[in-house]
Amino acid sequence: IREHDKNHGVSAARNTGIAYSNADFIVLLDDDVKPDPGLLDAYIGGIMRHPRANVFVGLAELSPAKTLWSKAMMACNVIGFYYIAEDRPFPPWGVTANLCVRGRTSRIRFKHKFPHTGGGEDIDYCIRSNQFKGAIVSVPGASVEHPWWADGSASSIGHVMGWAQGESLCVDDPDLKQYIFLTLPNVAEWTLLSLVLAPFWQPRALLLASLAAALIQMLLRSRSFYSRVSVNEGGRMRRCIIGFVGSLIVLCQEMARVVAHLDRMKFANLLWRFDWYCKQQMSYRAAQKTAHIIVSIVYVSTFILVYR
Repeated sequence: IREHDKNHGVSAARNTGIAYSNADFIVLLDDDVKPDPGLLDAYIGGIMRHPRANVFVGLAELSPAKTLWSKAMMACNVIGFYYIAEDRPFPPWGVTANLCVRGRTSRIRFKHKFPHTGGGEDIDYCIRSNQFKGAIVSVPGASVEHPWWADGSASSIGHVMGWAQGESLCVDDPDLKQYIFLTLPNVAEWTLLSLVLAPFWQPRALLLASLAAALIQMLLRSRSFYSRVSVNEGGRMRRCIIGFVGSLIVLCQEMARVVAHLDRMKFANLLWRFDWYCKQQMSYRAAQKTAHIIVSIVYVSTFILVYR
């Protein structure tokens, strides 16, 4: 066992483990997961089928969602990449809760710039390892059971916003620049503009415009997330509430990214988004651009109506 004298973060811990290993392949797991007994056998099978691959993405199954908050997280899909091994044979990246990576023959390491608690470092590591088609392979048979953060309570929003803070670093990372794209402002960015201008000019119109944009966005997202909620959840009202909470979680993520950009004085990063699917699902970019167009139309229209 190798132990750091203090907490240097997950990236440093993983790099230390990789440095001490002489193995050809290394399995990276979170400290709170429960591995399936056949985990290593599944990864060995994946390596035998794809001997040239650099990263093997396992399945990180969350415990059954029992709370309103955990069901909302499932509905809004913020934990979608925990299940990516089931959806795509060659995913763009996978979460480090369950990954198998090349060991002594690889010079790729986790960057220390990402938050100590994690967020973004898995995206960056996998994309730098994805040097040819088929370099990242799914192994859904290599599964672990992952518990819900804070037992699925609302306090887990801090964990989700921590991811967003780390993910904001992906926007200006030179290794990831091919996967960023420009859109109109989102609700968090329009709200920022309103807060900056309100002390000097038309505070009522600016703040009402932000409120209208946020409300429309949350309603549209709630409608989309509603369709992902199981019909076994109870009545329509219960499903609507789950969808609405899911839209609130996504809005909090957007705000956390904006705050992270401001905190690092990276104002040029505003309006730029990271493509989580790395060009494998072009409909994602189109959906994001369309959503921000709608939000911008609502914001500007409301401002004009109130101003007049």
